[in-house]
Amino acid sequence: MNKTMYSLSTAIFLFVLLLLSSPLNAGQKVTFAFEDKNNFPYYIGNGLQVHWKKPGVSVELLKMLESKLDVKVVMKRMPWNRCKHDLKNGKVDGIFNASFKAKRMKLGVYPTKNGITDPEKRITTIAYALYKIKGSSLTWDFEKKKFTGLRLGIAAPLGYSIVSDLTKWGAKVSEAATTHENFMMLTYGRVEGAAALQLAGDYYLMQKEFTDIVKVKDPLVSKAYYLMLSHQFVEKDPHLAKLVWNAVEEIRKESLDKISEKYFKDSSKDIVLSFKDGGGWPPYVIENTDGSYKGIMVDIFSQAGKALGYNVKFKPLPGTSIAKFMKTGDVHARPKAMDWVDNPEEYYWTDPVVESADHFITKKDSTITGIQDIKNKCVITHAAYGYPTLDHLFDKGEIKKFDC
Repeated sequence: MNKTMYSLSTAIFLFVLLLLSSPLNAGQKVTFAFEDKNNFPYYIGNGLQVHWKKPGVSVELLKMLESKLDVKVVMKRMPWNRCKHDLKNGKVDGIFNASFKAKRMKLGVYPTKNGITDPEKRITTIAYALYKIKGSSLTWDFEKKKFTGLRLGIAAPLGYSIVSDLTKWGAKVSEAATTHENFMMLTYGRVEGAAALQLAGDYYLMQKEFTDIVKVKDPLVSKAYYLMLSHQFVEKDPHLAKLVWNAVEEIRKESLDKISEKYFKDSSKDIVLSFKDGGGWPPYVIENTDGSYKGIMVDIFSQAGKALGYNVKFKPLPGTSIAKFMKTGDVHARPKAMDWVDNPEEYYWTDPVVESADHFITKKDSTITGIQDIKNKCVITHAAYGYPTLDHLFDKGEIKKFDC
């Protein structure tokens, strides 16, 4: 009897010891949600899918919790209001990137220290900084939200929230797709300043490409962004919640700069090639059902970019807008015939990539056999295209044209 009791007690002791020596969160699944809109470089792309090849800085940082804590991190994308709704109802364990707002404390829990939000546990600080040329008289008063020495304006990232802020503060804004392009505008003297995400702007300063550019001391705007955890998650496992926030701090300090670098390094090597929207331009550019592109021009420029170490991106635009975006630097190239451009001297041209010929298409029973037969008739033409053998007749009104 005593022997049996001793053996049972030993077994229980060993079992308890095993539990205490094993991580309580081993293999536990935690589900985080983030917005379904692009917020470069923190999360990339639009839609419900996570683009795992390059998901974004915040996504990569939080995914590293798997190796830090031996948990399984599941990511979901959804509209931001849905993120907050699901956090409140415990359908997800956390959401990011969340700035602090007191009213959000009803939805979930921020990392705190001594009763206030702990900025050391943030995922990142999203700050916009102002950059200028060395010796420039441009200044920024953060308290008064006022610029001095501003005449031409400020370059800013296309479509970002800082654009409306700059406009509100009285600045004329020139937008471009990348920080690199905005810094180029600053270098060329088209603007007095450039507003950029501090993470991006500082990266380019470190690369020593823009040695004449300096950062203005005070930020334009600055906010800390956190991983919020649900009340349900924190109440169920407060120890794991604390471990998660501590690990976020460690990963940010150890790896944020390294993770961020590849996003800016890669984007500086992008070339945007545009063409008229509306399904492509077969067989030169063909739009696939998934939104990707193929065709003769796509293959040629993709291979040329690869050989030179550049990423070629294809961007459909209205035909009348492409020239405008080429002037701002948001589009770098387009496949086009020199004859179709009113001011070809303003562009650089390659040798011919392909040659093609235009033909009249008529009904089988048509009596039209050549140009002489279409005078005083209407011809359907491509908008923004040029027709060297017909343009003078269009100008004289001898042939009517209908652009489509």
